[in-house]
Amino acid sequence: MQIGIDLGGSHIAVAVISENGKIAAKKEQDLKIMQEKSIEQQIRDTMVSLIQQVLKEVGAPLCVLNKIGIACPR
Repeated sequence: MQIGIDLGGSHIAVAVISENGKIAAKKEQDLKIMQEKSIEQQIRDTMVSLIQQVLKEVGAPLCVLNKIGIACPR
């Protein structure tokens, strides 16, 4: 099982990719800039939360992941 992360300028999308290459679950969230956290912390926290949500949706523990890919703007 794999995780794909699309780190956009204003939102983050996370998908679980099954062994046959199909999207098994996907979640997206807009980034909300909060003053009490750095943007790096907010991005990390959002990615972790979305990964937890999609894994829960497919009923898979974190230990079954064999790859995580992140795409981001240059």
